[in-house]
Amino acid sequence: KIRKEKNDKPMGTAIFEVGTILGARENMIAKKLKPSGTIYCKVQKVPMNAPSNTSTAHFQLAGIKLKKVNGFLKKRNPFFEIYKLFDAGGDGMKKMWSIVYRSEAIMNDLNPKWKTVSISLNNLCDNKRGQKLSFHFKDWVKNGKHISLGKFEASMNDIINNNNNRNSQQQGEFKIMQKIKIHGRVIVVAAVIEGGD
Repeated sequence: KIRKEKNDKPMGTAIFEVGTILGARENMIAKKLKPSGTIYCKVQKVPMNAPSNTSTAHFQLAGIKLKKVNGFLKKRNPFFEIYKLFDAGGDGMKKMWSIVYRSEAIMNDLNPKWKTVSISLNNLCDNKRGQKLSFHFKDWVKNGKHISLGKFEASMNDIINNNNNRNSQQQGEFKIMQKIKIHGRVIVVAAVIEGGD
């Protein structure tokens, strides 16, 4: 459900035809928006052997001591995005990162605790629990020019194992890395996979 705010402004409209997109290079088409901007639409075919009854992943992340990127007094408005690798060319030769989830922004908080993520394993990682995902953390900015805080890579298996070890001596944290610098840490508050075969 998309919540509409009083001051929301329309950014433009674009119409795409699935057949046209599937016939385009890398199954992707871009269209210009007026007065400015570009929107991209990509269609990915679902494999014939894709399971119809997929599992659902539920997990919650929390940040610890996120770094103040610009200024020592201003707090961050952190949110995160999850990306997975997909087959851009359809032949397994070219892989690209595609966003599959975006969290809400937690305002003025360097130790945020985001809402629980609930997403099908098919959409998240093509039902491959060992497939690496890229978690990107950003500082929300009103003008849309969000500031990167850093990222880490982890599979769904890593998320589950991190949660299982949270209260043991093997407790692990994911480090949010910006190049070679640590910009904070993330722990898994809870994680479970439900349904499926």
